[in-house]
Amino acid sequence: MNRIYFKDNPWPNSHSIKEFEWEARLEPDSGIWFDLHLKSEDYDADDIVEEEEEEEEDDRPDWYHKIVWNNYHAVTLSSTFWGHKGLLVGTEANHLDFTKLAHTTFEVDTLPLQDERDYEDGAFGIYLLGHDAAADHRIHFEKNTGSIDFTVRWSGKIALMYAGQEEFKYDFDATITNVTFSGIKLPEGYSPEKRRLLLASFVSDVDLFVWSHERERFVLRS
Repeated sequence: MNRIYFKDNPWPNSHSIKEFEWEARLEPDSGIWFDLHLKSEDYDADDIVEEEEEEEEDDRPDWYHKIVWNNYHAVTLSSTFWGHKGLLVGTEANHLDFTKLAHTTFEVDTLPLQDERDYEDGAFGIYLLGHDAAADHRIHFEKNTGSIDFTVRWSGKIALMYAGQEEFKYDFDATITNVTFSGIKLPEGYSPEKRRLLLASFVSDVDLFVWSHERERFVLRS
């Protein structure tokens, strides 16, 4: 299941996901932000034999050619790798409720963007066929029955900015299973009591979380 699919690219069976991380950070001035980091295997990792495209005239865009994709090896889609802002999921006015994640689809950078340059300050950065842009994200977290793991479903749109294309005309869709939430990081300098009070300002049920001294963050109780 752990695969990412790019509609109409040369691999209709999608690509294996090599890395996936899900964590959060609490910023007292704004709220709780989810950070996601995804990296695929090499685009051609599932090819049984190395294929060479026939040298024939083909006016189709780069998106349709394996030789172009293989020049860039793999996709990275991340809020942490390049310091993007991530996904705001809990504020003082609208607390994060972990028990309702399965009933919520988070949306961010919905199209049309307010400004053509908004992609530079997007929630997530992407390296696909060069340093491109991703927007119109829809992200869903579903807790797996009988465990503390989650299934994450993530879709959105891509613009090939590296090639000078500003239209978000390409689609991606990823499904990642058996994902463990890595916890909520807080700024340094808070006492144990203040840490818990701060967390309670942004989550619906603070008792779902326990402080991990080893990891220096709040993690879900097992």
